[in-house]
Amino acid sequence: MLQQLTIVITCTDRKTRVPSPQLTARTLPQGTVEQRCGEWVSRVSTSPVEDVPLRQLYKGGTWQQFLQLVADAADNWATRPLVASAGLGLQELDSSLPSYAATFSPGHADSACAASVSGEWWAGLRNVPGARPMNELTGPVLAVLSSAYSRAMHEDLAALAARSDVDLLLVGGWQDVAGATRIPADRALRGALGGTVGSLLPRMARHWLAIGA
Repeated sequence: MLQQLTIVITCTDRKTRVPSPQLTARTLPQGTVEQRCGEWVSRVSTSPVEDVPLRQLYKGGTWQQFLQLVADAADNWATRPLVASAGLGLQELDSSLPSYAATFSPGHADSACAASVSGEWWAGLRNVPGARPMNELTGPVLAVLSSAYSRAMHEDLAALAARSDVDLLLVGGWQDVAGATRIPADRALRGALGGTVGSLLPRMARHWLAIGA
């Protein structure tokens, strides 16, 4: 029986379905992070669910690399792929939810909040339908996260890494997490791994799997 590997990947800005205006972060009213996130969760909760799973909602070269990472891991592991989203929280890859436009990336028209308070926004997303709590994860966990997303998720990652029943590997990330192994992003690897800067992290994770980790 194969051991389970949980893979946490991030969503992408490009999607196969155009979101309704109410599910774009730019249309949220002014207010505190708690107020804005509460309004966002309400909008997501009352919007019609898409007829495609998240695996098919996102698109682009970087997303294809994420999907290939999941496929590569399935050769040797019983995989549980999860998507970390600034609009939906932590969701199963094959769950179906409405299309949206929200990101933790700075300088974007649909940035959910300032980086300094992104952890508060992430915490509020636990109330999105279907969102999974990170504290339910056990065993080996491979998290492939950009700086912006891992900063938002830092408290959850730190709590996860502190547990004795979890072995966390963070590819990319914002900073080191006590108790976790981290492989920081290294643009110098593009020459060996190919692809764009945006697809570097999943390519690094795929290479880590390929060398027999």
